[in-house]
Amino acid sequence: MDDFYLSESERQDKQAGFANADIERFEREVLQNIQKGEPFTYFKYLPESGKLVPVRVETPTWLNIVEGSYCTDVSLRKYYDVAVFLTAGTALREKRLIERGEDIGDYRNRWMVYEENFFKAQDTESNADVVIDTSGKGE
Repeated sequence: MDDFYLSESERQDKQAGFANADIERFEREVLQNIQKGEPFTYFKYLPESGKLVPVRVETPTWLNIVEGSYCTDVSLRKYYDVAVFLTAGTALREKRLIERGEDIGDYRNRWMVYEENFFKAQDTESNADVVIDTSGKGE
């Protein structure tokens, strides 16, 4: 879902906790095309320029894995045969971000709040078919 971030101006129009991903564009460009079973190209949002650029041609197969916090939006669940929810403790998530060179302060104060609000409002964990708690692995 990282390619489907909303622009800063689009985020202003969204409810806090749902302000990160362009769910509608993801459904239109990816999920509807997977359902058709035909090759497709989706577009990546570049926050630096505010532009959408084509990424690559994807060809759906018998197994298509969709990942990202916001792909679990209630409006998208009809496209999935199985939903797996991976969770991890805060310390492990922050350790992984540090290893990737991410800004922990921004994550704690902004993105973590958005994700936690989203999961709570969408009841993501309860709606998953499988829940895997990775806490304790690497902490």
